[in-house]
Amino acid sequence: MKKALVITYYFPPDGGNLALRITKFVKYLPEFGFRPYVITSNHQLKLVDRDLQKDVAELQHVWRIETSPLHMPNWVKKLFKDKYAPDSTYWWTRKALEKITQLHKEEAFDVMLTEAPHYAVLPLAEQVKQALGIPWICDIREFWQQAHGSGLFSNVQAEKQALQKADYLITNSQVNATRLGELTSEDKVALIYDGFDPDNYAHVHDPVYKKTKLAFAYCGSLNEAHSPVSFFKVLDKLVGAGVINPDQVEINIYGKNVSGMWRLAYYNLKERIRYFNYQAHNTSLQKMNEATVLLVFDSESSQSGKIPSKVFEYMYLEKPILAVVKGKGELTDILSEYGNAYICNASSQDDIKAQILKLFDNWKSDSLSVPIDPEFLDLYDCQYHTQQLSEMMESVLNGGLSDK
Repeated sequence: MKKALVITYYFPPDGGNLALRITKFVKYLPEFGFRPYVITSNHQLKLVDRDLQKDVAELQHVWRIETSPLHMPNWVKKLFKDKYAPDSTYWWTRKALEKITQLHKEEAFDVMLTEAPHYAVLPLAEQVKQALGIPWICDIREFWQQAHGSGLFSNVQAEKQALQKADYLITNSQVNATRLGELTSEDKVALIYDGFDPDNYAHVHDPVYKKTKLAFAYCGSLNEAHSPVSFFKVLDKLVGAGVINPDQVEINIYGKNVSGMWRLAYYNLKERIRYFNYQAHNTSLQKMNEATVLLVFDSESSQSGKIPSKVFEYMYLEKPILAVVKGKGELTDILSEYGNAYICNASSQDDIKAQILKLFDNWKSDSLSVPIDPEFLDLYDCQYHTQQLSEMMESVLNGGLSDK
């Protein structure tokens, strides 16, 4: 079995989207002939997800590198952060490089896979590539400028320089793939969307629907880019006008950065909206499955290329999806092909109203279920995605691509 060095700052028990994608790659790589050796960090966890940890519980080779010396004063840590941005973890980069160099002498890694963000991973991988000559496949889902605005010019240039050193680049949207092609070379860029893992649904029980209520559920963060305000505003008016019976509405919001602040202005919904903190991954899937309709709030993917990863896990459940989005793009194309999505423009109250009323009509007539093409769903299976990744690794090792 070939040996794959995997560098990722976020790894279980880290929770959330930052750890999910690389966890699935690592889980399935052995099925395609690659044994992963993971270098990660021991940073303070913001979200803990034991469900994701179970996916890689049998993984034998994981090294968690200190992000800073325990005795380092806070003022020194701040100095490092200011001086070495975007790599605010200079110590981690340095110590990780030392560990990788040692391990490579013992294991002779065949290929390197990195996951970014965190941005410290890119300069580290660039140094590994230069020092040890390990072929490098870089999975990048967000650029420095996307996350931090214009940022320091040197940070943007350093990111570009690192990406140009990679042998192969992977990303999770066509918008990002196009940008990577412009920064480097189109022929070394590949698109692998986020997806779902059927294994994680084995525990999901058939829901007992509340036939007297249309139950909406949203899983993910709430912020300016993913705001429920347009949806709440229209639904609040429909309930206030007596068009929709409030007793037939239930809205459950699951995720980080959610609180009652989002419902303060919607008097007619205040008893219908419930907020819950971040749920472990498998629990989150169960909550999705208990809903009648799944919600997507998105105002940036058409420009930024950041498609909410929960969309793919939604689709596996084959439930109706109400998507309140700003403009058409890659996300709306995927949802349209899915075939059971109610898509409306976040800027148009009339559009949102029409889709909400259509949902209620279909719910009352028991016609919300729509058959989904299984071949379409197969395109977003994490196991299939890892097979694609393994083929890229083999291509690099067989000389199909070269450093550019």
